[in-house]
Amino acid sequence: MVVVAVDIGGTFTDFVILRDDGTIYSIKALSTPRSPEVAVLEGLRRVRESISEVLHATTIGTNTLLGQVGLEIPKVALFTTRGFRDVIEIGRQNRPRLYDLFFDKPRPLIPRELRFEVDERVLADGTVAKHVDPSEVEEYAIRLSRWESLAWLFHTYTHTLTQLMRRLQVAYLGSTSSTLVYRVR
Repeated sequence: MVVVAVDIGGTFTDFVILRDDGTIYSIKALSTPRSPEVAVLEGLRRVRESISEVLHATTIGTNTLLGQVGLEIPKVALFTTRGFRDVIEIGRQNRPRLYDLFFDKPRPLIPRELRFEVDERVLADGTVAKHVDPSEVEEYAIRLSRWESLAWLFHTYTHTLTQLMRRLQVAYLGSTSSTLVYRVR
């Protein structure tokens, strides 16, 4: 049995294989930026031993953000708690030149017209002050069926808003890439 570590880069997808006896070898495959999984599957097929674990990392995300030719950021719709729509654009006071009035802010990862507020509120102790209205979520699901992926950012510390998450997942199952992250440590 071997452990395979995979790093998807813009040009090559690298594989490092660790055998049970501690020996290590590596292989490379040409990356396929528009379909990264193709290169990963090709490389895994080239590993001629039984695989016990696959570890994954990627520089392709960084390359996309840096504007590498041929890579595009997918159209992402962001759902967030009402009042927090612009937080990702406003950012923090840790800009490179805090007092430079002519500083050019970077373009936001998700444009404002693709950020949507959900009227819900969870207090710091986990008490639900305002429940999610299912019809609001269903309305968004109908309007957003053409986007490639979704992101959810809810300002809650002890409550996971599972009702909303489940409705969004069901609405997009099969037509949109969706990753559900409800607890970040």
